[in-house]
Amino acid sequence: MYLKKNIELNDNLFEIIELNPYVLFVFEHLGYIDEPKNLTVKNFCKKNKLDERLFLSFLNIYNGNSDIPPVKAQKKHLPVIVQFLKHSHNYYKNEKYPYINNLLNELNKKVKLKEISLLKKFFEAYKSEVIEHLDYEENNVFPYIEFLIKSKQNNIFSTKFSIKDYQEHHSDIEEKLSDLKNLLIHHLSVGTNASLKRQIIFNLYELEYDLHAHSIIEDKILIPIISSIEKSNEPNL
Repeated sequence: MYLKKNIELNDNLFEIIELNPYVLFVFEHLGYIDEPKNLTVKNFCKKNKLDERLFLSFLNIYNGNSDIPPVKAQKKHLPVIVQFLKHSHNYYKNEKYPYINNLLNELNKKVKLKEISLLKKFFEAYKSEVIEHLDYEENNVFPYIEFLIKSKQNNIFSTKFSIKDYQEHHSDIEEKLSDLKNLLIHHLSVGTNASLKRQIIFNLYELEYDLHAHSIIEDKILIPIISSIEKSNEPNL
């Protein structure tokens, strides 16, 4: 579908985006929506004071490369990662889920089939599960990370929470979304409302793509950094 090459520091960002527009999520979640993109990765990082290795990791994950080099376990990365994840949570809760729900409601009005009502219930159950997961992160994980950022040596274990608690709670939220897509593609006929069905499917794919990248960032960047901080018990790695 897209060129899944390894993005490097001297690659041009605009060319990367042309090959894979999903990479735009990286800029949006980091708050660089309107920043000029006709720069190399290296120059963009220099201009915006971004860590090159961390930014490259984000780009490569969204370009389909999950086999990324380890990001150095430094506390300075945590505020950037948390900002990224918080923005993605807002995107899911306040933009993507309501939009898909509205499309399903519209389809339900136009096509009077019990299968669509069941589909809506399935989506609502899935959405509730994901929001429960996101709320857990916002109420437990993010405050813990902010505590780590501010903590001094030998103080990081003054809280009962640890990254192991997060790992045990970190469930797979992608499987049900895949089931929802399969139901729409293979088992639902909507007659003349095919374009509406296509919009729903496209939005589910977009959501799935971003959720998958979100999970990789947590598993391969955030959790290893926090685990290293906890293990060494040092504020400045």
